[in-house]
Amino acid sequence: MEENEFYISDFFTYCKRNVIYIFKILIIFLILFLLVANAYNFLTEKLYKSNSKIIINGKNSSASIISNYKDILSSENLLKDVIADSNLQYDVELLKKNISISATDGSNTYTISVSTNAPDKSKTLNENLVKAFVDKIGGRFENDENTKDESKIKVSYSQTATLPTDYYNVDAKKNNIIAVVGAVLVSFVVVFIRFYFDDSIKNSTNVKKDKLIGKLNSKKYDYIENLKLIRTKFELRQAKTILITCSSERDEEETKKLALSLADSFGKDDKKTLLINANLRNSQNKKGYYNLIEEYNLSKPIENYMVSFSKTFDLIDSGITKDNDTIVEMLNSKNNKKIIKSMKDKYDVVIISSSNVNDYADTMVMSDVADEIALVIVEGQTKVKKVEEAQQNFKSVNKEIEGFIYVVAK
Repeated sequence: MEENEFYISDFFTYCKRNVIYIFKILIIFLILFLLVANAYNFLTEKLYKSNSKIIINGKNSSASIISNYKDILSSENLLKDVIADSNLQYDVELLKKNISISATDGSNTYTISVSTNAPDKSKTLNENLVKAFVDKIGGRFENDENTKDESKIKVSYSQTATLPTDYYNVDAKKNNIIAVVGAVLVSFVVVFIRFYFDDSIKNSTNVKKDKLIGKLNSKKYDYIENLKLIRTKFELRQAKTILITCSSERDEEETKKLALSLADSFGKDDKKTLLINANLRNSQNKKGYYNLIEEYNLSKPIENYMVSFSKTFDLIDSGITKDNDTIVEMLNSKNNKKIIKSMKDKYDVVIISSSNVNDYADTMVMSDVADEIALVIVEGQTKVKKVEEAQQNFKSVNKEIEGFIYVVAK
C-alpha cells in the first residue's frame, strides 16, 4: 500500500458518502447552539436606554471635559439625590454602571444615557440626572423662569429624555444567526477531524499501480467496461481459479457482489464459469457448498447443489452450515480439494468468493487451491491497517495477494 494521502476532492467525496451522518451532526449542533442562544436571550436582563441631548454654551467637548463630566455623573451623592428625586428604590452602584456621557470632539452637544430594566424608570432617572448634572456644573436651562442668574452656564435641550420602546442589549435575531453559523462551523470542524483521522483508503492513488487490477464505480456503463478490463487481466494471466476476498467483515457484501458480477462477465464472454460462495459463515436455507463437501462421494450429482444462470455460468452458494467450528476442517478436507480439482477440469474459470481473511482462517485454507488471490478494497471503508494485516496473513502461509480490485461503492 502507498501512504494514505488525501486531497480536497476526497473530503467532498467523503461528505457525499456520509451525508446522513453529517446531517445528524449538524442537527445536533444546531439544536445545542440555538438552545444556548435562546437561553442567553431569555435569561439576560433586558436593559432599556433613555437618551437626553443637551447643549452647554461655551463648553465645547474635549477629552478632559468629558472625563470631568463623567466623574460628576458618577458622584455617589449626586446619584443618591437623583434616585430620591425619582421616588425609586435603586442601587447606586448599579446606576453608576449604567450611565454615560458622550459628545463629538469639539461639539457642545452632549448625550447623557441611562439604562435600566424598565423604560419608564430609565426616562425618569435620565430626566432627574440631567437636572442634577446641570445644577452640579453651575448651569441653568435657558427656558427656566425660576433661574435668571446670568453668571450661570446656559444649557438647553437638543433632545429631552426619550422613552425607550425596546431593550438594546439583547439582539435575539443576531444571536440566533451567530448560533446557526457557529453550529455550521463546528460541524464542519468535527467532520473534517473525523475525515482526517479516518484511516480508510480514500482514493485509488493509495494503491500501488502495479498491484491495481482494476477500479469499479457505481455508474452502470463504467462498471461494465471496467469489469471487462479486470476480466481481461485475469485471462492474460491465465488464471484458472481466482480467489476473491477482503480484509474485514464490512467489505464482505461488496466482495460477494463483485465476485458475482465478475463470474457473470466471464460467462458472457463464453467462458464456462463456476462461482463458489465459500463464505460458509453466512448460512443459507438451501443446500450448497458446505453440504457438497460434507456429502461428496455419496453418489449425489453436484448439480443438486448448484444453480445455473446460463449455459456458461453456474453458482454454488454457501449452503446450510451446521456448525461454524467445523468450517476450517471442512475446507481443508480431501473432499474439498477433490471438488475444486474436479471443477477446474470441468470449467474454464472457477471464482471463489470467501470470507474476510483477517477474522477467519477459511480464506487462507482456500488460497491453497487458488491460482490468483485478489483483495477487494472499498473506497472510504477499507482500512489501511486491515489491508496490511491481510497481506501479512497470506505471507504466513507462503501466499501473496496478486492484486487489488478497487470498488467505489454507492
